[in-house]
Amino acid sequence: MADVCLARDIILDRDVALKVMAPHCAGDEEFVERFKREARSAAALSHPNIVPVYDQGCAEDGEYYIAMEYLPGGTLKERIEERGKLDHRASVGVAIEVAEALEEAHGHGLVHRDIKPQNVLVTERGDVKVADFSIARLAASNTLSQTGAVLGTASYMSPEQAMGEGAAPRSDLYSLGVVLYEMLTGEPPFVADNPISVSTKHVNEMPVPPRTMNPDVPEGTNALVMRLLAKDPEHRHANAAELIEDLERARDGLPPAKGRVKEPSAPVEREEHRERLPRKFPSDVSGAPEHSPGLAAVLSLVFSGVGQIYNGQFLKGIVFIAMQLINLALTAILIGWVPLAIVWVWAIWDAHRVARRIQSRGHGARRRVWPWVVATVSAASAALYVGWGWLQSLL
Repeated sequence: MADVCLARDIILDRDVALKVMAPHCAGDEEFVERFKREARSAAALSHPNIVPVYDQGCAEDGEYYIAMEYLPGGTLKERIEERGKLDHRASVGVAIEVAEALEEAHGHGLVHRDIKPQNVLVTERGDVKVADFSIARLAASNTLSQTGAVLGTASYMSPEQAMGEGAAPRSDLYSLGVVLYEMLTGEPPFVADNPISVSTKHVNEMPVPPRTMNPDVPEGTNALVMRLLAKDPEHRHANAAELIEDLERARDGLPPAKGRVKEPSAPVEREEHRERLPRKFPSDVSGAPEHSPGLAAVLSLVFSGVGQIYNGQFLKGIVFIAMQLINLALTAILIGWVPLAIVWVWAIWDAHRVARRIQSRGHGARRRVWPWVVATVSAASAALYVGWGWLQSLL
């Protein structure tokens, strides 16, 4: 229906994501109107958690296009597929940002109608932005056909949408509940062989509580998700502002506030609450290189060797202790305490064995020069290790 590719804006000298309508859809008036509506809908919104539209139009060859901000971090769906379920704070942090985007859209009378992880894009900093307003519509509009009214993605579609009823702001909140469920458990609440079966489950079946799937989910967050996935829209949060407040309570380990219905109000400045996603799908969320344990082992061995060679003298013993403390701090910060314990025990034992062999065999100049060689290697290894870890944290 539409292809998205990376393009270059030669006038403003920046990368953009270019969404181009498939040629076979250009003759479909309803699809063309939906395509144009996406640009108009997104252009009417200005919010840090909504992908901005830079331009839209029709090229000389008749192709319709939309130029949008390019986000190199991929989609939330890719994050979940790459890493499985996310941790609690990161999941709730993403949900807050999506809810804030919905609060902005709903405040302008727009219902997104297709909230799903594929439409949640990740920035370089780890924040998220909502994209694809191609089937968004005004909450009070009745101009779409019945066929248009059921557009959406079955796995994330609210029961009322699945039954062909009109979508409302609470329909978007249901879809966000499905996304939050998937972040917490690694999979959506309803899975089947075909979209019709999935939609039927959304209408007729109750989801397994996320805490049953993942015991690490707190009780408060579990209750919040189950409220979002209520079949009756009246049993969900009244609006995005109320949901954001409950999400912030869940992030802080508090139970959701029940029974309150708040009318939408003007956006207010909220305290900083971002719990960003990792930037590049690292194998370790600390940001350390994948081969950190190996580097740490080498570095620990070198420092230990220097200390064992200097063993027996007070001043040199102090040098040994200082080196070990520095190594301890570096290793703990960059790779964590569990790998550190393993590396530490092994390195101390092996360094002691090597040092005793050197001391027993070394004579004269050889014995005097060796500690300086090892000390030089130690300094170079430390600089390389710290520098590499610093560079990795910037990527």
